[in-house]
Amino acid sequence: MPNKLFEKIKSKITKKVIIEWVKFFGISFLIVGALYLVVNYVPYFANRQHYIIVSSSMHPTIKVGDVAIINTDYDVNNLEVGDIIAFYENLDLVGPKEIVVHYIADIQYDEEEQLVFSTKRESIYSQVSWDNWQIHESDIIGQFDFKISYVGKFLLFLESAFGKAIVIADIVVIYILFDIYNDIKKKKNSI
Repeated sequence: MPNKLFEKIKSKITKKVIIEWVKFFGISFLIVGALYLVVNYVPYFANRQHYIIVSSSMHPTIKVGDVAIINTDYDVNNLEVGDIIAFYENLDLVGPKEIVVHYIADIQYDEEEQLVFSTKRESIYSQVSWDNWQIHESDIIGQFDFKISYVGKFLLFLESAFGKAIVIADIVVIYILFDIYNDIKKKKNSI
C-alpha cells in the first residue's frame, strides 16, 4: 500500500514540475515574441537598426562597445556636413563591404548628378581624418540617431555560442533557485 501511495505522489509531483516548466518556457517565449514584434513592426523601432561599434574611429563621440542606433527612414536630401551616417564600404578592398559609422565631411554631385559623400572619422586622434573613399547614396544605410553606451560588449557576448549557453544556464539556475525558495517558504508556512 505505501508503494502505491508513493507512486501516486511521485506522479503528481512529476506532473506538477512538468506543468511549471511548460508555463515558464511558454511565458518566456511569449515575452521574446512580443519584443520581436515590437522591434520589427512598430514603426519607430522598425525604422532603426543597431550596430555594435568595434573600432575607435569615432571616439569619444561613439566609443568601442557602444551600440549606434541608425534611422533607416531618412531623407538623403536633408543630410548635411557634420551628420553621422552608417554606410557600406569595402575597407580592405578584398573582402565584402563592411558597415562604417562616420561623419559626413563633404557632399558633392558627380558627372551623373548623383550625390557623392566624403566621410571622416573623429579627428581627435588623427590630423588626417578624412577617409580615402567616397560613397554614393546607395551605400548609405541611414543617419545616426543615438547611442547606447557599453551595451555592445554584452550583446557580442550573447551572440557567441558560449554566451548563449551561459544565459540559458543562468535562467535555468535562477528558476530552480526560486522554486527551491518557494518550497522552503511553503514548508515554513505549513508548520
